[in-house]
Amino acid sequence: MIVFLSVILSYFGNRSVHANPYGVEVFKTQNRDEALQKQTEYIHKGFGPVDVYIKDQLFRVIIGRYNDVLIPKWTVEKLKDSSVLGEVLSLENITPLPEVMTSGTLANAIPANIRYISFQKDPLPDSSFQEQRQEVQEFERILKEQSITEVEAYLQNILDTKPQDDPIRGWAMLKKGYLQYKKNDKSGMKESFLAVSERRTAATRLHSCEALMRLGLALAGEKKKLESYQAFEELKNQTLSNNQKAFAQVQQAGIVMEVARGAAGGGGTLDDCRRSCLKVLEYATPSNFPSACATAELMYFETWFFEENWDKTVELGLQFLQKYPNQTRETAMCIHFLGIALEKTGNYKMAIDILQNTFEKDFTPKGTTFAVDGKSLDMKQLSANWIIFIAGKNNDKETINRLADLYPDYFKHIE
Repeated sequence: MIVFLSVILSYFGNRSVHANPYGVEVFKTQNRDEALQKQTEYIHKGFGPVDVYIKDQLFRVIIGRYNDVLIPKWTVEKLKDSSVLGEVLSLENITPLPEVMTSGTLANAIPANIRYISFQKDPLPDSSFQEQRQEVQEFERILKEQSITEVEAYLQNILDTKPQDDPIRGWAMLKKGYLQYKKNDKSGMKESFLAVSERRTAATRLHSCEALMRLGLALAGEKKKLESYQAFEELKNQTLSNNQKAFAQVQQAGIVMEVARGAAGGGGTLDDCRRSCLKVLEYATPSNFPSACATAELMYFETWFFEENWDKTVELGLQFLQKYPNQTRETAMCIHFLGIALEKTGNYKMAIDILQNTFEKDFTPKGTTFAVDGKSLDMKQLSANWIIFIAGKNNDKETINRLADLYPDYFKHIE
């Protein structure tokens, strides 16, 4: 295992990051005995681990120990529903009382009744569902020939008539969720995916995990960052597929970055994001899942940009372009940030050369560009805008005019 990790870490340049632990502070006092009593109360309520720490001469009762800020943020929100107030606290440079520390894991750090996903039953074996079933074949036929309303009615009939332990029920509910997505019925879609995820109806592990993945994406689309993070965490725990685990980890790393930059009330650090990106390597390598690794490494690279560490951004950006020449979506974003960093470090000519590479990439196929709030980013236009800006700073009208002649669609607004 050590040899394997050393190999995959080489893809990220053997980078390491500091893990900053977090917990949820639910009580603080100057009285040690009061803190110990409160700790006992929370343990009896089913929380764990519950620890007592000392900071600023106060005894603090802390629930959970986590390596990033998202799960404790989620815990804080859900504790409010139980009239328990708490706040996320960094456990770095804080002293525990070793004689009263309790043991526990992430899985039991949050009581079952406040988790977002609450599994109702065990998954059925994947082998119990056959794609050759008559109902599946009939579904494919009417999907091509009939309206969405008629297809929905067909699926609902399956849900109304099939035995409770028949895995066709989970399949039908999953398909119903996809149809609701097409109809832009976001509420219905989310409920369908949640029902399969939690296995309220009979479902195989494969179908349950597919629903979890779709649920996580749906929640992210609603900007419910903490709930989305939880869904992807459950997906990693439930799935047997390393590709799904890698996909879930990439999504989580993205959420950690957004929260570190202020989303969902903010919290955590970009160092948390770097650590989350590196975890992708536990499930994937650039050879077997290049898109996941490229996205993870792109986010790792971006963290240095957002910290305005221009030298590090340039170093990692140039490495990225060599490593992932075929990941057009990720390389386009890298080129944009790298061009900015190059100009910041005084490498103006190289910045122009890098940025104009964007115009040679094909980003027209669906799904090959990043999107913000559902709108695809035009990376070529972004590069053109930045070229105009830095060329203007350097009084380089010749470059602007040359590129405007070559790529007039992106330089229409220049005078």
